[in-house]
Amino acid sequence: MIVLYLLIAMLGAAVAFFTLENPEPTAVNFFHWQSAKLPVSLLMLFSALAGVWLTALSGFVQQVQLHRRIRYLERRLAEERRFAEVPAPSPPSSRRAEAAPEGMPEHMRI
Repeated sequence: MIVLYLLIAMLGAAVAFFTLENPEPTAVNFFHWQSAKLPVSLLMLFSALAGVWLTALSGFVQQVQLHRRIRYLERRLAEERRFAEVPAPSPPSSRRAEAAPEGMPEHMRI
């Protein structure tokens, strides 16, 4: 755990050093859109936050799709289980054979 804290502290020091080394404001141009002049460190922070937000949104969409697929498959499984539990009807020939007269041959029974 101490190693993790040291890595986070080193990353924080690197960010602080980067911020101190790049204090001049910079504007970002994207097609016809231009941002306000902000320090490079803030622009990088906003970019990183936008990346985190888009990644989380993508993960959320995938979770919703998987949840819908699971519900669909659970419904299908329940239907299949209901279908498997229904007893098969008895063959109709056994009832008809009982209703035929005793002296009638097997091949003539309907």
